[in-house]
Formats: sequence, C-alpha cells, structure tokens
Amino acid sequence: MILPSYLLTHFFMQKILISLAIFSLSFGTLHARSVVPDSDLPYISYLVTRLSATETPYDNAYWDNHDAGIYVDIISGVPLFSSRDKYDSNTGWPTFARTINTWTIDYKSDLSTWEERTEVVSRRSGAHLWHLFDDGPAMYNGVRYCMNSAALRFVPQSEMRREGYGSLIRFVR
Repeated sequence: MILPSYLLTHFFMQKILISLAIFSLSFGTLHARSVVPDSDLPYISYLVTRLSATETPYDNAYWDNHDAGIYVDIISGVPLFSSRDKYDSNTGWPTFARTINTWTIDYKSDLSTWEERTEVVSRRSGAHLWHLFDDGPAMYNGVRYCMNSAALRFVPQSEMRREGYGSLIRFVR
C-alpha cells in the first residue's frame, strides 16, 4: 500500500518534533516540569499524551512506586489502574495486569514501529497511555498494560476520599 505524501509528511514531521523535544529535554533546554502554554500539562505529559512520545525507562515517576492507591488519567482524572494490579515487569515503566474498569480505555492498532502493537488510549480524554502486550505472566492472564507515567497521576489511598475517589478504595490493596 502506498501512502499519500501528506500522510507520510505528517508522520515524519510528528516524529521529528518528538525527537527534537526529547533531545531538548535531555540537554536541559526544556524541562520535564515545564508547562505547555494554554494547558496545565507538564511538557513531558503533553508529548506523551498528545504526540504519542515515550518516556525513558527507569527515569519516570511511577515505575518503582509501591504505594497503595489508584492511577488516573492526567488529563480527565478518570480512574484507570489500581496499585493492587501493578507489578514489576522489569521494563522500567509502570505495568498493570488489568484496568479498574474496561469502559475507561480504548484500544487501537499501532504500526508506528513497523510491527503491529496495541495502543491503549483513555476513552474520555483521548490521551495516549502506551501499549498492551500479551507477554505478561500467566498469573496475570498473560497481559501487560505497560504505561507512561507522564500520562498518569497517582492518587494515594490516604487521599482518595478527599479527591472524590472513595468508592474505589475497595480496588486498592
């Protein structure tokens, strides 16, 4: 299949912009805590959720978080994952065995790396979260939701009632 040139141009321009932004982040000209104009999103969250960038493994907020709580969509606040279902996949990104509610996410085919993967997207905000893989441990039905920390916000169990997530405490270990 031959793609129209405007699609290829868009695809490559998006990749170039992401590469430049990540290059700038690594040399300190942009900071991960910088905020996107007209948005409350940190710059790295904008790159991940809107431009489908990927964080550096082992250098993100939640890959090694073992606290009890829930992980919500950084844009909409919709609850996505529970600490009860988080496990260490040795990938450097937060990994979960399942979602809190299957109706909160959508799945899309992703061919951006020239091999088919399943992209996980927040249904409410359209945020790119990352990917679903079928190579997880058997005890988790072989599923691995490998997510970008920058697409999530962690709500500790002690703060869940105050932030309006009290009904979900039962999903937390």
